[in-house]
Amino acid sequence: MSIIDNISDVIKNSKPAFPIDTTSLSASFVSFNLKEASKDIAENGRTIGIVTGFYIPQANPPASETDGPPGALVLAKGFIDMGMKVIIITDSYHETVIKLGLEFLGLEKDIPIILFPFDGRFDDPARHSNEKKFSKNSIDWASNFFTNDIGRKVSHLIAIERVGPNHTIESIMKHNDFSNSIINKFESIVPKDKRNKCLNFRLKDITPFTAKTHLLFEEIIDKKLPITTLGIGDQGNELGMGKINWENFLKADNNRRALSACRISTDYLIPCGISNWGGYALLAAVSQFLDKSHIFKKISFKEEKNILEYIVNKGPAVDGITGKQSLSVDGLAFEKYFEPIKELQKLFS
Repeated sequence: MSIIDNISDVIKNSKPAFPIDTTSLSASFVSFNLKEASKDIAENGRTIGIVTGFYIPQANPPASETDGPPGALVLAKGFIDMGMKVIIITDSYHETVIKLGLEFLGLEKDIPIILFPFDGRFDDPARHSNEKKFSKNSIDWASNFFTNDIGRKVSHLIAIERVGPNHTIESIMKHNDFSNSIINKFESIVPKDKRNKCLNFRLKDITPFTAKTHLLFEEIIDKKLPITTLGIGDQGNELGMGKINWENFLKADNNRRALSACRISTDYLIPCGISNWGGYALLAAVSQFLDKSHIFKKISFKEEKNILEYIVNKGPAVDGITGKQSLSVDGLAFEKYFEPIKELQKLFS
């Protein structure tokens, strides 16, 4: 068994487990995607775009969650140390958290934060819809991004814990194995007014809190741009999860995941128990391919805890499960959350 297989086993076996019917996925799905994505980055990575930020409007206080930005930050620092360039793309709800994290790492001058704009003010109908007729400004922005001085240099675009729009009839039909029975199931589970929406794990519509960063990935597909895409997620509603056929999400949590499953696919996908873990696993795998495992091994419990504490207190940032401004990720206290990262580091000892 290769070290990449061992890395994928750590994140596959870490709890909470990814809540889908994995029996219909290849046994090597995670290891294959992790291996191919990390190899591609190691061989062709020049400027890495990282898209992140998941807003929790029902939290106290409403804020960016602690899953996503920390994973983006560890990837950003690791890629910089490997000699690549990095940009982070988010929206205004997460700017402060990302900025604080980069300042803590001393990378605020090295890594630009690109803010994807919203379609109008909060009460604008376009802000509440992902339909193309309401997204002209966002579509134009996404298209123009890849022609500007920064965007045209992007070689890879990674989404980590970034919610994306759920399925439509059209997206279901794009899968080669769709059938009338699948369409019928979809129509019975996902009401028309709940389609093409960004839904959180409570099935609340957070579309107006989510700038349409998914259009960057659609632009790459539509224009056949030479940019490799990667999604990292844990619930099924994140960008990249469209790579998994919709029916794989049936029966998970009484079809909750089938209702919220994101329709946006990426070249590679790393599903895991907590999205940040997928970020650490990717960095570990890339460092292995580049023979720079020392970059991953120097990640410390103390520094990662200090970064999280810094963005939680000053951001603020909140736990996406509990909704509390606490030093935890997806309901796991930091000590428990860090255990898989320790396991990954043991692979290099």
